[in-house]
Amino acid sequence: MKELNNQIVSHKQGRKVYLVIVTLFATVGGFIFGYDTLIVSGAIVFLKQHFSLNPAQEGFAVGGALLGCLVGSIVAGALSDRLGRKKTMMLAAILFAVSAIGSALPRTIFEFNVYRLCGGVGVGVAMLISPTYISEIAPARIRDCRRCIDGICCSLFSLIRRELEMDVCFGVFTHFDSGSGTGLRARKPEMAG
Repeated sequence: MKELNNQIVSHKQGRKVYLVIVTLFATVGGFIFGYDTLIVSGAIVFLKQHFSLNPAQEGFAVGGALLGCLVGSIVAGALSDRLGRKKTMMLAAILFAVSAIGSALPRTIFEFNVYRLCGGVGVGVAMLISPTYISEIAPARIRDCRRCIDGICCSLFSLIRRELEMDVCFGVFTHFDSGSGTGLRARKPEMAG
């Protein structure tokens, strides 16, 4: 009898660990949403310079991912009904990966925009499906807590994205300072003007 109780306790603890890990992975959709849709506002200065963008091209480069989000949100329900939540989230992850690689190495602004749209579709799908998936796998008594974690992660990751954007635009941190041995060293941003 004691062995059975130990197995039950062990199973429950393993289930809790599994739920925490799955919830954290599912909330990566929140990070990608904050990062992918907003980081371009910090990179547009460089894109404009590199591709010699006119105002319309600049606007589409910034807003293209949001158009993809719209499409992803529209098709997410049908995809998840057909493929299941888990496979739909895997499809969103593949779209993220393709978008990340493609937008990092575009030869033209058209290629950049196609990959941004692709990533936007992944974001739209993930933002709808990941909270649903979290709610489905969590026991009823902690379901709201898991959903709350998703919202908190989305906000937290947006803050991290903002810090990364400041680093890219203004060089707020020098990433490795071998002279001081401290690793990261803050540096006052130099604003133009």
